[in-house]
Amino acid sequence: MLRMILTQLRNRWRNNISILLELCLVFCFLWYITDYFFVLNFNYHLPSHQSLEDTWQIKLGTLPDTHSEYQEAAADSMEKEANFLRIIDRLKQMPEVEAIAFFRDMSTPGGESYYGRGILSPQDTTLWINGMWHASDIRGDYFKVFHYTDPEGKEVSLQDFQINEHSVILDETLAKILFPNGQAVGKEIVCYMDGRVTYQVVGVVGNTKRFDYLRPTTKFYSFERANGSNCTDYEIAIRLKNGVKEAEVIGAFKNRLTSELRIGNYYLLSFDSYKHIHQQTDKSFGISNEIRSNMLLFLFFLLNIILCVIGTFWYRISRRKGEIGLQMAMGATRANIRWMFYWEGICLMSVAGIIAMFIEIQLVALDMTGTLGAYDGGNYLPDNKPLRFLITNFITWCILAVSIVIAIYIPANQASHMNPSDALRDE
Repeated sequence: MLRMILTQLRNRWRNNISILLELCLVFCFLWYITDYFFVLNFNYHLPSHQSLEDTWQIKLGTLPDTHSEYQEAAADSMEKEANFLRIIDRLKQMPEVEAIAFFRDMSTPGGESYYGRGILSPQDTTLWINGMWHASDIRGDYFKVFHYTDPEGKEVSLQDFQINEHSVILDETLAKILFPNGQAVGKEIVCYMDGRVTYQVVGVVGNTKRFDYLRPTTKFYSFERANGSNCTDYEIAIRLKNGVKEAEVIGAFKNRLTSELRIGNYYLLSFDSYKHIHQQTDKSFGISNEIRSNMLLFLFFLLNIILCVIGTFWYRISRRKGEIGLQMAMGATRANIRWMFYWEGICLMSVAGIIAMFIEIQLVALDMTGTLGAYDGGNYLPDNKPLRFLITNFITWCILAVSIVIAIYIPANQASHMNPSDALRDE
């Protein structure tokens, strides 16, 4: 049957030019959309070696000096630090709290802020990269709160590293970029903050993502101690034990915090889950709306493809009643008729796909399909352009093949139920 169909398509090439051009245009456009969602889906399923589940943000406020409960003595730098540490101790003693950390509020996990710094390797000063800086107090355990894992997936905590104020921990990608030989621990890096600061690498943890649909952000973790002059710039993160329901956290637990954290001039300013903060960040950057809009456009375009193909093949089939009647008079079954039209549509689409791929190659050469969230040193599947090109074209072919079969089903089924004598008489 396939040889007969190819012969018919060759003999009808003048009639097939218009539909061939139409399918070629459709294939190119659908491939472009498929490529976008392929990269997006790939990024989404990249692992993030941290967990925001059951983690909550606590922000403290300080009473203004005009407030009736303001304490002049508590405004002293040493007293501010002492009261801050009392709050930390109270949180640690709460039975619901599994782990606690406190860090600069510019380093909020899942938050909008990005504290970037330039980093280089003294061994090779050409290896320069910008990374997200995270500074936490060594008296907390940031890695335990957010269930960090190493690149192999094993959970880590601050106790696993020899930490001091001149130590730094790199994420996996940053370690590979700065130290291509694979040995980062024990080496030094230079960070440009308020001047040139040298750190010693004491460990490597897994990559984390700032946004779900983008690649992991290069990140490094340094350590310091909060004091009376900067403790108001810190936020507190806690991980609650399993079994604590969210309703209880928002209700009774929050009320307890309001009273327990009222020490000196400090009071509970805000209490929110990091999961909610992450969702709000996606919205504020337009990530969620962009994905939703593009998905709706994709579905709308796919529906129009099906309607367009239905109309085109309905017209083609209606002009071939005599041929259908002759085949059925010669013994062709209804299934044979349906499958003939299915294979015709798929063959036409395959030819159009081959032509479309030559056009797509030009788009790739012009770099019109850049990888989302790409950065130097990335070594992901979408960065392999030939392989990505073949995969996305195969996916496009499958989507279009299914669409064509669905579109042809109605006119092909109608044609297969045609009476042979009526078809021949019409001819």
